Amino acid sequence: MFRLLPRTLFAARPTAWSTTSVRSFSSTPQLLAVATKTKPLKAKPKVTKKPGAKLVSKSGRPLSRQATAAKKLSTKPAKKSTQKPTKKLAAKPVKKLVKKPVKKKPEAPKIKVAPLKGPKKPGNSFSLFLKDVFQEERGKNPEMKVTEICKLAANKWKDLSENEKLVYQDKSVKAKADFEKEQQKFLDSLTPLDYARENERRRAKKKKPMKDPNLPKRPRTGFLHFAVDMMKQPEFAIEPSITQRMSAISKKWKLMNDDEKKTYTDKHAEERERYLAEKAVYMKQLDQLKEANPL
Repeated sequence: MFRLLPRTLFAARPTAWSTTSVRSFSSTPQLLAVATKTKPLKAKPKVTKKPGAKLVSKSGRPLSRQATAAKKLSTKPAKKSTQKPTKKLAAKPVKKLVKKPVKKKPEAPKIKVAPLKGPKKPGNSFSLFLKDVFQEERGKNPEMKVTEICKLAANKWKDLSENEKLVYQDKSVKAKADFEKEQQKFLDSLTPLDYARENERRRAKKKKPMKDPNLPKRPRTGFLHFAVDMMKQPEFAIEPSITQRMSAISKKWKLMNDDEKKTYTDKHAEERERYLAEKAVYMKQLDQLKEANPL
């Protein structure tokens, strides 16, 4: 089984083999087999992978790694699913929402009442000056635009002295006094029916109604009766302003009990009864006037 070696190889070392001699002969498998009396180790053969078929594009060039991986995945047959087919549930019928008809609010009847034409309000000092400049420039050049006249008047007004402006200021004060007199005459000439129809027209257009002087006056509250009496007292007359007096009076009113307030609340109750009776008579007369003078 073992291969014999020549004697000359062992002549130098007649003694037994040591570990160092074994290491020196371990480079060759034959010497190592003689020393250890074992079979020589066989070197493992190298496994060479067979080159697989490279994937090529239509133009003949080899594809990249990502492209080849994607192509292999696409060529693999899809696995059959082992899940059982689920039964589709029938869709429940959806109830259609029916919108309820919205009730439209009845439109208020259109009141065909002509607005009351009273005296016109006078302008300020500049508007009076503008009126004079407008008449003067239109006389010279009738084709001149209004905007141009206004610019010219504004520049002229800046150049005026204080004494020249004072003339127009006096004119505006006098015009305002004349307007107030004429306005009072106009209001005195109006009947309760005129006030009622004008207020109906204003309320339809959501405007502030006129104050009808023919209406009976509203009653004072208990606190107002108390405040009128307390204004005469010296303890509240010390306060410098009316607002401070009223605040002090209101504090005293809050501290009073019902028995102390009774005299003032009774006055309010009497006035309220009188007011409601007078108002009922006034509204009845007004309805009769509307029937006698229809629109």
